Order: sequence, then C-alpha cells, then structure tokens
Amino acid sequence: MGQSEHEEILQSINKYSQVFNAMVQDILSKQATDDAKISNVASIFDPNKLISLMSDKVEIDSAKLLQSQISFMEKQSALWQQASMAMMGEAAQPVITEPRSDRRFGHDEWQENPVFNYLKQAYLLNSQMIENIVDAMDFKDVKTADQIKFYTRQYINSVSPTNYVLTNPEVCEDILKSNGESILKGMQNFMEDLEKSPLEAFKITQTDPDAFTVGENLATTPGEVIYKNELIELIHYHPTVEHTNELPFLFVPPFINKYYVLDLDEQKSAVKALLDAGNDVFMISWVNHYYLPALLFYLPAARSTPRYWRRSCVLCRSSRMSLATGRLSCVYPPRCCRHASTAEYSRV
Repeated sequence: MGQSEHEEILQSINKYSQVFNAMVQDILSKQATDDAKISNVASIFDPNKLISLMSDKVEIDSAKLLQSQISFMEKQSALWQQASMAMMGEAAQPVITEPRSDRRFGHDEWQENPVFNYLKQAYLLNSQMIENIVDAMDFKDVKTADQIKFYTRQYINSVSPTNYVLTNPEVCEDILKSNGESILKGMQNFMEDLEKSPLEAFKITQTDPDAFTVGENLATTPGEVIYKNELIELIHYHPTVEHTNELPFLFVPPFINKYYVLDLDEQKSAVKALLDAGNDVFMISWVNHYYLPALLFYLPAARSTPRYWRRSCVLCRSSRMSLATGRLSCVYPPRCCRHASTAEYSRV
C-alpha cells in the first residue's frame, strides 16, 4: 500500500469520523439517563475484578515464567532481523505462524506485505507471551483459573490487528475499492446495532431481522391453537391425508427454541413430513424466554403438562401418544403421565 493510498484511506476516515462520534455520543447519552446505569456499566469494566482474581491463592512457577520470557526475547530479536531483511527486499523466514484454523489472516497482504506481515507476527508473539504468563500461574481454585484464561483470551482477541482499520489490509482494500462507501456502510450498521443494544452490552446483528415472518415465509404449515395458558400454546396441525394413524404425535421443543425450528419451510419441516406420512401432529409453543424463568418458578407443571397431554389424546380419540422432546426440553410429560387420565406415551 503506497503513500497515496494511505492518504486516501485517512481522508475517507476523517470524512465521517466527526459525524459518527457525535451520533454515538447522542445515543449513549439517551441510553444513560441516570447515574445508576452509568455506574453499572463502569463496574463491568472494573479492572479491580481481574486483580482480585489474580491475587486469590495463586502461585507463580518462576522457572517456567523465566523460560518463557527468554524465549519471547529471542523470538522478538529474530523477528526484528527478519522484518529488516523483508523491508530491504530480501527473502525472510517467518518466526511464528498462525494456526491453520485461524482465518483472520487469510488475506494475501498478511504474507506478502512486510509491514502487515510484521504486525501479524508481533501480535502472535505477544499473544503467546501473555498466554505463557498465565500458564505459569498455579491457581488453587479451578474456577478462578478458567476465569483468568477466559479474560486473557478475550483481551488477546480484542487487540488483534484485524480489528482496526489501518492495520487490516482487507479493510483498507475495501475502502479504496468503494471510495470510502464501505466505511459509511459500516458506520450505519454500527449505529443500528448500538440503538438496539442495551447500554451494558453491545449486540451485533448477524442476520437480517426482517428476513422472515412467521406464517408468511416461516412456519407456514396450516394449524390452529387448541389450548393455551400462561406457559404454552398447543398447536394442532391440519392433517394432509384423509385417514391418519391411530397414535398422535406431540412435539415438545426446548425452552430456548421457538416451535418453528421444526417447521422452517416446505423443504425443511419435520411437521409437514409427519403430516404427509399420515400422522396427527401437535406442537407446544413456549412463552417468550424472558417470561419463562418466573413462570416456571410459580407455575407447577401439573397446571400445563397433563392438560395439553389430555387435550391431544381426547381430540384424537386415543389413549396413547408419541412424544418427541429435545435435550433441553420439558421433562414433565413422562413423569406427569399418570395425571393425564389413562393416557400412555411412547417416547421418541
């Protein structure tokens, strides 16, 4: 990347930076309407938490720490030598390479451009050094050790050169090709996510929230709600064949999933496949997840499980039923079957 290209990138950044910063400050000031919210956010990033974890019953393996520091200095010296050779146009050998599973450095410039190649290797060396320091610590509490390693990984990932505009060749290339429009689009996406996020946690949109609408291009298999209470709705799907099997089929999806995970579209629908095979199909739709914990605490399973169990059996004039549950699904139906009159179950 030449000097003219570097200046063009800086001009594109400066063009939008002032407006962008003003918009961010405006959103944050609207979200932080009182001192309590601000104090709560500050406590999340309180460095004293990490310091207290590291000072709690930890011993240092001095020999291991010293060896890792010596190795780090040797590799840094070798990196400087190889980087100097590369800057002068000579062939240079890498001092450290990223794992094959690391896709952050897939752009050709990370290998071919001496500056970006040095930034990558310097980052990898410093990351390795930080991890070795943590490995030299012996924590008496396993949970504390896991927390420290987790925080360390998060910090290392956050300072990667791929996360910053001027140290990411792929981003620089996009800016030049789009004449700065990629920066504007990125800022717009950031502002939309920031407006939708709570103050204490930034949530990145990974899919188009308006891409699917239940009943239009998602969960289109015809059915109707035949029973509901504070916890669930029981859906009965319309049969697609004239004569159905004697044994009805009841889906109890996991609490964390919506029922339409089993009815995405005509080509990806377990519900439709069972209907076409001649089954009478029922589905539980759970209340939204943010209401679920309180309802599970106050609402005994006996108020919901036996009722939808019995309702399905009565509607199909059957005393038995096939039950399909997920790993995190409701565990009540088999246990509460004795409450549902004479109904029996066949668990799938």
